[in-house]
Amino acid sequence: MSKNSAVVLFKQIETAGSLVIQGYKAVQTLREAIPFAMREAGYDITFEPGSDPELVDYLTVAGTSGVEWAAGGAAVGALLGLLCQRPGTGAAIGLGLGAAVGIARGVHRVKQGWRIRAIHVANRVPQVTIHAVR
Repeated sequence: MSKNSAVVLFKQIETAGSLVIQGYKAVQTLREAIPFAMREAGYDITFEPGSDPELVDYLTVAGTSGVEWAAGGAAVGALLGLLCQRPGTGAAIGLGLGAAVGIARGVHRVKQGWRIRAIHVANRVPQVTIHAVR
């Protein structure tokens, strides 16, 4: 997926006001559009209570991890690129490798963690259910 795909999806949602997407490829693009919407537009993303917890984690945890690792990879790549007097190339390679590692680690974290469902039951009494995922 590219940043352009995420930007296009972001603009489609902004223009239409809502959008239904389906399929693995579309979810990957949405995963990239969420951090873009949060970072560039300053949006807060809220998932509806009935959302599948694993998909929510996949969209948020994996994407955030990818962005964090991409930034670190770009910095290290730029420093290594300085040795070859090509910091831009080093940064680009580091960014790509960092993003790939970060997303893989994020997906792994989704598969090992907790699933928490917080709801209000009768008389708005909070109820939290926690499942350890192994």
